[in-house]
Amino acid sequence: HLSSAAAQQLAAERGGVHVTVERRSGRALAGVVVHRVRGIDPADVVRIDDLPVTSLPRTLLDLAETESYDRVKKIAEAAERMARLVIEGRIRTIDGSDLELQADSICVHSDTPTAVAIATAVRERFAREGITVRAPGNA
Repeated sequence: HLSSAAAQQLAAERGGVHVTVERRSGRALAGVVVHRVRGIDPADVVRIDDLPVTSLPRTLLDLAETESYDRVKKIAEAAERMARLVIEGRIRTIDGSDLELQADSICVHSDTPTAVAIATAVRERFAREGITVRAPGNA
């Protein structure tokens, strides 16, 4: 939820620390927002600074409850477009047609409000596909 999103620089944390737990019991703690679920797939958990948080796909799904649809959609779509570009060598144009393209680099414009979230989503999407990210000149 929001704490995982904040750790991944996808959204600002607000309303206390958000945790997801599998059980229905437990006591309430001041400043902690508890989200109870039936189960958490181990694939939905990653570590950031040695702290377990939900993975980017799970976090985006959880954010759909609290963030605007457009924000979450833009982040997810950007990651998918870039993965398709690298894997298939194609990208969808504004008019809906496909353009064959070999990209040597990807630029995420820092003046975009979701820039950090998009970069994070692209990097995680690439990691799931086994795509290596390297700094320019480090081939």
